Amino acid sequence: MFVVYSPEGQSLASTVQQIPVLRVDPSTRVNQIENSWLDELKPDEKSLLAKPSKEVNAYQQNKKESQHRVVVKVAEIMSEPIITINQEALLAQAYDRMSRLQIDYLPVLDDKRLIGLLSREQVLRKVIVAENGDLELGGERLVGAVMQQQIITTELDTDIRQVAQVFTQFDVGALVIMNSMEQPVGIVTRGDLVKRLAKEPPLEIYV
Repeated sequence: MFVVYSPEGQSLASTVQQIPVLRVDPSTRVNQIENSWLDELKPDEKSLLAKPSKEVNAYQQNKKESQHRVVVKVAEIMSEPIITINQEALLAQAYDRMSRLQIDYLPVLDDKRLIGLLSREQVLRKVIVAENGDLELGGERLVGAVMQQQIITTELDTDIRQVAQVFTQFDVGALVIMNSMEQPVGIVTRGDLVKRLAKEPPLEIYV
């Protein structure tokens, strides 16, 4: 389940069941093929299995492995412990924290309650950075005045394919992960997803 946090309250953002059916163009009509002609193309299964070839062995192995039902949860790839910032903090403090910890997103809290999300991109739009990396102007602004107030969150047991779908559909770069107490416990970014897909052994995401 995905939940949108906003100043107006919480609302459901998306579930797999709510994803609309893809619309495709009507298929081109194909003339019916006579069964007798198809019968001529049917392979002799007994003769194939009597002398298993490399192809048959590969097919049987693939069929056996395809019965696995592996689902990767977002809890396995999220970054934790979560690093946050208060809405009353200055942009200079947020920029310093992002730079030191090499992160691009900071969930914004108000007395442990999630109220926003601040990205490095949002900070850089409001400040001027010197050649040495220090802030020259704009660092005195408050985080609460710049942060994104509408945040999409999800739960620890969400399938990472759903997370990838939300990244694409809503054009967001990060999701805050919430526990059963509605407290932020982690964050997952596009980069986290790509890093996990690139690791060895290969990530199995089939069901």
